[in-house]
Amino acid sequence: MDQAEHVLIVEDDPLLADLLASVLQEHGAETTQATTLQAGLALLESTNTVTRLVTDFQLSGTADCVPLLAKAYASQPPVPCVVMSGNIGAIDMKHLRSGLTSAQTAPALLQKPFGIEQFIETVFATPRLAEVR
Repeated sequence: MDQAEHVLIVEDDPLLADLLASVLQEHGAETTQATTLQAGLALLESTNTVTRLVTDFQLSGTADCVPLLAKAYASQPPVPCVVMSGNIGAIDMKHLRSGLTSAQTAPALLQKPFGIEQFIETVFATPRLAEVR
C-alpha cells in the first residue's frame, strides 16, 4: 500500500467483521466496523478518512447494500467498494450499479466463503476511483 488505508467494514455478522478487521489490520490498514446499513451510512457521512468499503450484500433489516454503495461513490474522492455475498450469482448487477455514474467501475464481488488471501487481494487490488480516471 502506498498510502495508509482506512477500510470501513459493514457486515451484520460481528464475528466475521472482527476477523476481516484483524486481517486488514495485519496488512497495515486502519478499520472501522458497522453492523447495519444505517450505521455504515452514518460513518461514511461523519468521516472523510475512509479509503475503501467492504460490505455484505444482504444486511440485516435492509434489502441490500446499494444505498451504502451510492454514498461511497458519491464521496469525494469516491470510495472503492467490495461486495461480499454467499450468492453472487443472484445479485442483479444493474441494480448494484444503480448508484454509479457511467465513469465509475462496478464494485468488486467476493463470493462467500472465501480465503484470506483472496480477500486481501480483492480489497487492495480494487483501485481507488481517483486512480482510474
